[in-house]
Amino acid sequence: MRRFILSCCFLPLVLFILNYCNKQNDYPVLKGPYLGQKPPGMLPEVFAQGIISNDEIQGCYAFMNMGKTFIFNSMINDDDWQISPTYIMECKGDKWTMPKRVPFQELYPYNFSGGVSSDGETLYFSSLRLPDGSGKLGDANIWMIQKTSWGWSNPRILEFPINSENFDAHASVTKDGTIYFMSNRVDGYGEMDLYCSKWIEERHVRAENLGLPINTKYDEFDPFVSPDESYLIYCSMTLEGYGKSDLYISFKTVDGSWSEPKNLGKEINSPDYEVRPSVTFDGQYFFFTRGNLNPEKNNIYWVDAKIIEKFKPKERRDK
Repeated sequence: MRRFILSCCFLPLVLFILNYCNKQNDYPVLKGPYLGQKPPGMLPEVFAQGIISNDEIQGCYAFMNMGKTFIFNSMINDDDWQISPTYIMECKGDKWTMPKRVPFQELYPYNFSGGVSSDGETLYFSSLRLPDGSGKLGDANIWMIQKTSWGWSNPRILEFPINSENFDAHASVTKDGTIYFMSNRVDGYGEMDLYCSKWIEERHVRAENLGLPINTKYDEFDPFVSPDESYLIYCSMTLEGYGKSDLYISFKTVDGSWSEPKNLGKEINSPDYEVRPSVTFDGQYFFFTRGNLNPEKNNIYWVDAKIIEKFKPKERRDK
């Protein structure tokens, strides 16, 4: 399962790098919001096809800085699971820059999936790099870094109870600082489960397994929680789905528990893997990655986030 999770997070951007980063004159001029792409409707479309999505990429972190920064990562799919760089694009005026490696890549090279704070200033990323600075690889930990007016802060590893001696990755954070993430801790229902840790009195408290009905004997991973914590979208490998892993959604109920998860349906899910769900900072678009997790046919998709509304329980549709 760990190899599967890593394969979800680390798929290649080789053609992207060769065709664009090394051929500046061939790179298209991108202007306007969301890299100048035509907004999707209620059916998923490949995001920036032929520009970002080239059948060989895995996903993106998110749009940061109120949509002015686009950051994403990739992997070279080899036997050592060596992770290739994280990239950044910025909108200067109304024009997007070409992708370039983030400055902290050289010091923290083994990076993969993560999320962005609701204010768009803090990036949470996962890394196999040991916190002692040795450069050796271990189980995943969650780190954070801030993008400021003067540049990037120094990356900082999150302390226990977020990180543990186990595999801890893919953070998603609410407005009040509660962190949702995936881990293979010993109290899990399956090999990989979803957890959350609330921010209380200036610190994160005990990480709690989300339990049933979210976690099952199958594997649940890649959580995305809305900033107001009203809904949770995540991946699951249950046998009832449309494909190899499907996206599910659950809503917070009046008593604070999570509702029975709903499969996002055949409009979103397919016979392949669906992973890395996220909703943009403005709540307009829902992003995810679809593919076979081999070095081919893995693309970022986006769809109008209004699609989420039809899954809301009736008592929440007016909220």
